[in-house]
Amino acid sequence: MDHRTDHEGRLLRHAHTATDSAARRRPRLRARGHRRGLAEHGAYDRRDWDSFEDTAAVNGVTIIPEIDAPAHSLAFTRFRPSLGLDNGDSDHLDLSKPETTVFMKSVFDEFVPWFRSPDVHFGADEYTVDKPRYKIYFNEMAAHVRALGKHPRAWGSLSVMAADADGYDRDVTLNWETASAADYDIQVSDDVENWKTVAAARSKPTGARVDELTLAPVTGRYVRMQGIKRTIRGPSHEPGGRRHP
Repeated sequence: MDHRTDHEGRLLRHAHTATDSAARRRPRLRARGHRRGLAEHGAYDRRDWDSFEDTAAVNGVTIIPEIDAPAHSLAFTRFRPSLGLDNGDSDHLDLSKPETTVFMKSVFDEFVPWFRSPDVHFGADEYTVDKPRYKIYFNEMAAHVRALGKHPRAWGSLSVMAADADGYDRDVTLNWETASAADYDIQVSDDVENWKTVAAARSKPTGARVDELTLAPVTGRYVRMQGIKRTIRGPSHEPGGRRHP
């Protein structure tokens, strides 16, 4: 999962340079206070992003991008303090203002066309205030992502924001941090079509853990973890409300 906003204040915004012909504005994924490993000037343009997608595709990886809001939105509240709680002195967006959701939709309008994955993650985790408006925001953003031709994903904050999923858009895949694999295989491949199991894990416990697996010498260009069974039947849903096995 690729986070586009978080507590570090990574920022999606427009930037332009003197080299842009006719001073055209060029959309960039931009970071304030960027850390080593991000772009030199703290920003990625479309060409940079395409290179990430190309590299991922060659290595059998699908990037599922995430633009996280309405919590963990320090980047957005720094960029436009009027959209944040406490006059921007918060990493929570103020959902009582209609312009907040309008702004977030405009961010997705700009950047979703960059993304090749059929899924786009709109975050929606750990927003612990204004439960009624959170539900409205959740449903509006899910519908907006679908309108842009993508399947929406979100984090599993419903356990905090609601006793159940009544009234929430059910055509959203929820990702839960507490879920883990009870049974899985480690597989390798040379062509991303034919996979060989080189290690197997079974009956692993629920909760945070590190699994150590011993493999015989093996070669392969690609490696994957093939999940078979979950440790818990948590509220993670496929489209239409179907639960993962």
